[in-house]
Amino acid sequence: MSVSISARRTGVRFDMQERVITCTSMTRRPANADPKAKSPDCGYTYQRKGDRRITATATWQITWHAANQSGTVPMTRTSTRTLPVRELLAVNTRPS
Repeated sequence: MSVSISARRTGVRFDMQERVITCTSMTRRPANADPKAKSPDCGYTYQRKGDRRITATATWQITWHAANQSGTVPMTRTSTRTLPVRELLAVNTRPS
């Protein structure tokens, strides 16, 4: 018997405490990217510093095939984590 299962993430909903955003695609930021550059497809910038309880809810579409039958199953997974949001300031000086 042959069995195949595939999963495709269809979106992620982020509750950022200040705002809820929904992302249907997410591109990994390259290590050499400008840290001030906006996310290419799904990002958020906090307006205030402090600890934030972030909840991410991912939705998936599971497709299966086995014994001449097939189907799809929707799946949702949620995870919550508290992360610190800090403000960084830099002072550039030029020697005289």
